[in-house]
Amino acid sequence: MPDRDEGDTGRPDSGALPLPRRTFSEGPRRQSVDRGDRTQKMLILAWSPLGLLLGFLLGVFGSLRAGWGPGMILVCSLVGWACAALGPMFITGLGEKAITSIYNPRGSRVPAKKQYSQAESFAARGMYPEAVDLLEMAVSDSPEDPEPYLMLARILRDHLEAHEDSARWLRRARRESSLSVGASVMVTRELIELYRGRLDAPARAVPELARLAEEAAGSPAGEWAARELQDLKRTLAEAEPTS
Repeated sequence: MPDRDEGDTGRPDSGALPLPRRTFSEGPRRQSVDRGDRTQKMLILAWSPLGLLLGFLLGVFGSLRAGWGPGMILVCSLVGWACAALGPMFITGLGEKAITSIYNPRGSRVPAKKQYSQAESFAARGMYPEAVDLLEMAVSDSPEDPEPYLMLARILRDHLEAHEDSARWLRRARRESSLSVGASVMVTRELIELYRGRLDAPARAVPELARLAEEAAGSPAGEWAARELQDLKRTLAEAEPTS
């Protein structure tokens, strides 16, 4: 059964606490990337005039000492400016490669465990938005790794009362990451519990139960899903108003 992001038409959770108007499922706030870009541009602006001046002085010195033509002054000035402008970009690139080789020596796209540990540390101290930011960036950097998706979903569900966003991250984990069969079953069960419990939208659990019954047919999880699906369909049918 294909996984799709449904239209979230369930009834809102009446017990949810009011939250700031931030949508956690829209992706990471790349503040650190923006700061890095601004720093790089400032370095270029700071060093370019100096490089131009040094190149000009080198050209003048060569003209006076070695008999270079006037055109060499312009050439040296341009070379000095280019070196000063491109130098920060080159150095920044080397620094990023060095950091990657330290924390991720095999070249895998899976981020270092240290990144998740920091998010766990934020969550343990009650700094949930900060933990969410780190985990969103981890998902962006390594979309095949299921761990940050699931950590995000559980923080949003258990600590921020953002149940719809939690459901979205669970669905994204199932759709976008490399979940094992057992982990996929676990995520589907978490979605079912979220729909039937926190979101009070049992009708939205019906396709998830059908999915689980089909994918895990013959296993205890599949048999449980089949029984729950029949019971839930019967309950929903009895709750429908009769004309």
